Amino acid sequence: MELQEFLKLYDKGERNFFQIRLTKVNLSEIRLNEIHLIQSSLERAILVASNLHGANLYQSNLTGANLWRTNLQKANLMETNLSQTNSICLQANQADFHKAFLAQAELRLANLLDANLTEANLTNADLRYADLRGANLTGANLTQANLTGAKLKGANLYRACLHKAILSRADLEDTNLQQADLTGVDLRQVDLTKAKVSHPKLVCSSSTFDNKELCGSSKSFN
Repeated sequence: MELQEFLKLYDKGERNFFQIRLTKVNLSEIRLNEIHLIQSSLERAILVASNLHGANLYQSNLTGANLWRTNLQKANLMETNLSQTNSICLQANQADFHKAFLAQAELRLANLLDANLTEANLTNADLRYADLRGANLTGANLTQANLTGAKLKGANLYRACLHKAILSRADLEDTNLQQADLTGVDLRQVDLTKAKVSHPKLVCSSSTFDNKELCGSSKSFN
């Protein structure tokens, strides 16, 4: 579908688009609230500062798209491919990323407050200083993800894989890390005293951790 045809249909009130191709199109600063782009192709599309509040992008392909400052609040991104996207300052609080593919995504300073990221693939994702407070990351794959300074207060990382992830200066207050894989994680600059960790001894033995007092006391964990 041509871009102008697509925009004309949207302006006329059409909201349902299925398996359309909008590869490399420029949709910057365009309002596309509540649009349905199910199983559509938007690889390398430019959506800078666009408004897709409540959009349905189920199983769509946005590989390499530019989502800088894009509004995806409350959007349906289940099983969506968002790998290698520029999602810096993305606004996606309360969005549904269940089983989404976000490998190597640039998510610095992204707003993912209360987002659903269950079983999402965030391998090698850049989540520095992202707001993940209250987010559900149950079963998510965060292998080698960079979570430096990320806000994870109240987040649920139950059974999440954090193998060799970077958690330096991350806020882990009330974060659920029960049964999470923390192998290879350097925890020397991480405060776990208020986090929920089910097996502190396993955390200490499988990760780099030189705080003997904390490692030896299970009372530090809820």
